[in-house]
Amino acid sequence: MTAMASERPNPSAARTRTPTVSPTWLRGLAAGLIGGLGAGVFLTLTAPTVLSETFSALLWASGTAVGWLVLVTASAAAGILFSTAVGRQALSTTVVLGIGYSVALWLVAAVALPAWLGAVGATAPPFPWLDPTLLAGLALYGIVLGVGHWLFGR
Repeated sequence: MTAMASERPNPSAARTRTPTVSPTWLRGLAAGLIGGLGAGVFLTLTAPTVLSETFSALLWASGTAVGWLVLVTASAAAGILFSTAVGRQALSTTVVLGIGYSVALWLVAAVALPAWLGAVGATAPPFPWLDPTLLAGLALYGIVLGVGHWLFGR
C-alpha cells in the first residue's frame, strides 16, 4: 500500500510547470507579443491617439489597426532582442531588467519617433517626446516581458 501512495503524481507540482519555449528567440517572441498586448490595451484605454495617429503615421497611414500592427511588430522584435540579451535569470532579475529595458525603449522612442515622423512629413510630437503615458505603457510591457521571459524559460 505504501508503494502505491508514493507513485501518485503530485498535483501541485504539475500545476506549477510552465512549458519551456525554445529556442531563445521564440521565447522572446512569445513574451514580447504578450507584453505588447498588455501595453496596447493600456494605450488604447488611456491614450488612443498614440496608436491611431502617432504609431500608424510611422507607416504613412492612420487608424488604430495600423497602430496596433506597429506596436505588435515592435513588441515582438524588442522581445526577441531582450530574451537573446538576458538569458536565464531569476524572476526578480528579469522583471527589473524588463523595466529598465522599457525605459530605454521609451528614451529611444522620445528621439526616434519625432525624427521619423518629421522626416516622412507627418505631424510629429515635440522633440524629445517624453510622454508619461507612453512610459507607463512601456513599463507595463517591460514587466510582462520580464515575467513572460522567465516563465517560458523555466
